[in-house]
Amino acid sequence: TWVFSDESLRFELEIALEYVERRPFNFVICRVFPVDISMPISIVTLCITYVIIIIQFAEI
Repeated sequence: TWVFSDESLRFELEIALEYVERRPFNFVICRVFPVDISMPISIVTLCITYVIIIIQFAEI
C-alpha cells in the first residue's frame, strides 16, 4: 500500500500538474488528424448530429 504524508502527496501532485501543463495531450496521426483532449467531444458531437439527421429523414 502507498503511504504518503500530506506534503509529499501535494509535492507529487504539483509535479504531475506542471508536467501536464507543459506537455498537453496532443499528437497527429499520419500528419493529417490532430488528436487532443477535444477529440472525444468532437466525435460525440458528430454522432449526435448524424442521429438527428437520420431521425429527420426517417419521418419523411
